Amino acid sequence: MRCAALEKNDTRYALLATVVLLDLILTGKFLQRNNPNVMLYMAVFGVAAFLVVFVAWRFSKSAALSVFAGLLILSPPVFVATTLPSIRFDEVMLVLLLIRLLCEDPHSFLKQNAAAVKLFFLIVAYGSISILHSFLFLGCIPSVGDFFEIARFIEYGIVVAVAKTVASGASNKDIHNFFNSFIFFSFVFILFCFYQFFNLFHFNGNISFLYTHELHVYALNKYRRVIGTVANPNSAGFFLNIIFFYMVCRLFFFQRKEKKVIIWAEVLLAIASFAALLCTLSRTNILANFICVTWLIFKFQKRASPRMKKVTLLLLFAAVAFVAIFFAFDESFRIRMISGLDLTHDRSLLARFQRWADVLQEIAKSPLFGWGPAKNVFDIAPPVDNEYLLVLRKYGIIGFGFYVFSYYLIYREASVAEKSRDMRWFGLFEKCTLLCVAINNITGGVLYHVQIMPFLLLIVAFIAGIRKLSSHES
Repeated sequence: MRCAALEKNDTRYALLATVVLLDLILTGKFLQRNNPNVMLYMAVFGVAAFLVVFVAWRFSKSAALSVFAGLLILSPPVFVATTLPSIRFDEVMLVLLLIRLLCEDPHSFLKQNAAAVKLFFLIVAYGSISILHSFLFLGCIPSVGDFFEIARFIEYGIVVAVAKTVASGASNKDIHNFFNSFIFFSFVFILFCFYQFFNLFHFNGNISFLYTHELHVYALNKYRRVIGTVANPNSAGFFLNIIFFYMVCRLFFFQRKEKKVIIWAEVLLAIASFAALLCTLSRTNILANFICVTWLIFKFQKRASPRMKKVTLLLLFAAVAFVAIFFAFDESFRIRMISGLDLTHDRSLLARFQRWADVLQEIAKSPLFGWGPAKNVFDIAPPVDNEYLLVLRKYGIIGFGFYVFSYYLIYREASVAEKSRDMRWFGLFEKCTLLCVAINNITGGVLYHVQIMPFLLLIVAFIAGIRKLSSHES
């Protein structure tokens, strides 16, 4: 019997499906780690795979995209065998959504995403040329991992195309439900962070271990550097900034008809996301938060509405209070923040400076085309911890041009959205996110993060889709 609610975008079913899938994936991973019975955890993964197929084909496209976003944020990778690469259920759902859209209307799908397809084709083609150049002129033998990196760019293109296509056919209710789902997933992410910080019910030993490796679990237990569901405290800090500025930008432009309970709930969620950000001990992302908030204050100081002023003062008061509390009662936070101010003695910063000097020498040997991914050469080296230098080393000046141009396209889309009265807060949110990306990439990076980069592209493409839909309707 067909269920009409599945064919419409009923947010309850999307949230329920996400929670059930997450439970199945975590249960399967827990059994895999603690139970030698292979058939047991494979059966659990099999049920999860069946549910992913069902959601991708039977739910409305907007609801299925919401489930994809939830799995992207909250689910860990699954290792079926030690000799095989990890599997992510969100990637499986993405492929199924792509097939569904191509089966329903391939001509419309390709026409609507022609520009994105061309851009990502150029990126993939150039990446392949860089690998070939590295092999012919630098003596780097390509590995399977090199081509997996190119496949990652193809995945990013699919995310953009799928999100934009789904958004272009979404109703106002679909859009409302999609972003409500994101708020729910953000709440779960923040909850994960606080459970890790306080290690409630031995959460780190039972659940956090399923998301990351022993080094980050060690830092989590010793220094309480929370990782959320993204395997790394710095990545968690960046994602918490996304949540924070999403809430702030919504609060700035809430309509008067919104219920006060909803407004206060989102204020509390913004405050909670900032508190969780402090728990990551990610100095770069804490700095990015302060810089971005300062930019917002200067941007709206002359034309801020009374609501903007109230929200800003409340958040600033909460931020100062939390920073003071952490400085007073959390020794790890106090030591890490103070050490970051001493650029000549902080071991983490000195190690980065030395690594950056080494990378600049590597870039000088092949400045135009770069070295390609060259995982056989560079995977054994320490991480670069600077995305700008990393892209320059891998793909040279030409590849770096593609990299900068991609972010320019996001900025241009944000600027266009900000000029629209109905889309203004979306444009402001995109600009805040872009500023956080620019700062975060100085000591880290998001381009190769298997959760954060697809999620950024998902949100940007979805906003672009609903903006064009709005322009067409008006």
